[in-house]
Amino acid sequence: MTVLELRNALAALLTASLGTYTLGNGSTTPAISVRAVGERRPVDTTVTGLEVVIVRDPELTPVEVYKEPGAFREWTVYLIDWSDATSLEAPAAAVVAAYPGTLVRAASVPKGVGPQNQMELTIRFQ
Repeated sequence: MTVLELRNALAALLTASLGTYTLGNGSTTPAISVRAVGERRPVDTTVTGLEVVIVRDPELTPVEVYKEPGAFREWTVYLIDWSDATSLEAPAAAVVAAYPGTLVRAASVPKGVGPQNQMELTIRFQ
């Protein structure tokens, strides 16, 4: 699965839960994006509600199956609640149901750095 395919699948899966990006020109779009590690949202873009961030480059875990080399792709996805009032359990459960084996962890964010209510999901594909 490519990052674009994953982004589109998660956007469809989480449509009812996604928050909103308001861009610098005033237009709005669902709050789901693909970014490199450490990359921020564009300047003048604000977010409300649930934001989904997919890390652009997957981790590759080499595996050997029947003497043939291969690799698992592990995509890191963050669920971020900018309202600090929404449970992330339902969106995380929806992703786990769609992609069994997904690992879910509460993200630890220092106070004052960002929203406290975050989850990190690791979705694995071969």
